[in-house]
Amino acid sequence: NISYIATVIDEFGCQYDTIIPITVVPSPHPDLGEDIFLCQNDTITLHANYNEPNTTYLWNTGDHSADIFVISGGQYYLNVATSNDSATLTCYGSDTVNVGIYDSPNANFTVSDTSGCAPLSIRLFDHSTPEEANFNYEWMILHEDGTLAYSSHLKNPIFNIEEPGTYTIYLHIITENGCADSLFKWNNLHVHLQPIAEFEATPEISLYDDYN
Repeated sequence: NISYIATVIDEFGCQYDTIIPITVVPSPHPDLGEDIFLCQNDTITLHANYNEPNTTYLWNTGDHSADIFVISGGQYYLNVATSNDSATLTCYGSDTVNVGIYDSPNANFTVSDTSGCAPLSIRLFDHSTPEEANFNYEWMILHEDGTLAYSSHLKNPIFNIEEPGTYTIYLHIITENGCADSLFKWNNLHVHLQPIAEFEATPEISLYDDYN
């Protein structure tokens, strides 16, 4: 509270003083921060960043809390009203923030060969979208028990599979904006044991005897 002294001097030079108390309520200043971007299906909490007594909040979403959860893009507007203790004076403030949504990547790939004898050379071809995106790649080829057999960060890597077995192929992609997607192809790769040719002849034949 602030007190002011009012002085009145009449035509006869008489002076009259009175003290007038004035209650000053600060104007609220909510701060929603800078405009932001989200990946699809991500969420974020918008904070009013203003917490004074006798304050009410109204978002353009219809919420009346100081914080709200956001899952979609658009413009978010907050009105704040702060009153004095006797509710005889109310001051207002507002802020706006824009929330954008990045395109969601979709991981996809094909395999040059999914079955063959060891050692089997395969190449993985990335078909993730959007095609113009600059992805960071994480490829993994996993044993049946889930342990790592091979890995690469190339776009279309080549692997030489030495051991027979059934393998799962995994691709994880991340865009420059940090949006990610993954794809497993479970038990997609089958590498078989290389056959060994053997035979027996009965009776035994000696080529040496035939030519001598």
